[in-house]
Amino acid sequence: MRKENKTKKIWFGIIIVFLMVSSTIGFIYGGESSIKKVNGHKFYKENGVWRTYIDSINSYWDFTYLPDELDYDTSIFDINTNKVYLYGKNNKTVDNFKFILLYKGITSEIVVEENCNLGNVMFVINDETTNTAEVIKKDKCVYLNGNINKFIDGLTYKIFGVI
Repeated sequence: MRKENKTKKIWFGIIIVFLMVSSTIGFIYGGESSIKKVNGHKFYKENGVWRTYIDSINSYWDFTYLPDELDYDTSIFDINTNKVYLYGKNNKTVDNFKFILLYKGITSEIVVEENCNLGNVMFVINDETTNTAEVIKKDKCVYLNGNINKFIDGLTYKIFGVI
């Protein structure tokens, strides 16, 4: 009876060790990593946002999307002028664009109506609750339709040189 009891304890111990080792391996290699490296920048997932260190401002910055999650051509933000126009129905969204543009030294003027004939680029911001981002260029107007956080992240990545 003692030998049978000892054998049960050994098997129980082996099973416990196996469960601990396999769960540790599953934790390390399974699921989404909370650290990603993109274009030489390490992104850390914290409180639902991706955070990375931006050398040009010597500070950390939070993003909703990683660069490889942007589903539009970010070259629309290759701005070769020192002034742009912004038009949108949501003032907070337009203000966020204006704030980010200032980091590159681009002044922006918020206008009350859409007008593609003002001479400089005009971003027409259509803030919608959708997960997609669509860009339409027409003359000097660039229409940003869809998920505004994707556009703000793309603009920020461009200005800070992440992409």
